[in-house]
Amino acid sequence: EGDTAVKFINGGSGGEQAAGGAKRLKKLLSGTDKPTVCVVCYGTCELTFKNEKSFTPAMKEIVKLLKEE
Repeated sequence: EGDTAVKFINGGSGGEQAAGGAKRLKKLLSGTDKPTVCVVCYGTCELTFKNEKSFTPAMKEIVKLLKEE
């Protein structure tokens, strides 16, 4: 609806932790068809594998990278 089309890119990777997503994100967004909306879902693996300390810095890096794009 409206004048803007939503571009969706599925960049998900099952079982990945936020740090892995932060490492892949720049390459994923470097294509010509950049998404207009981004949904980021991480945290379950960090809790399962007791990596809570790596979760927050990785999510901050993801948000920073998305703001730069």
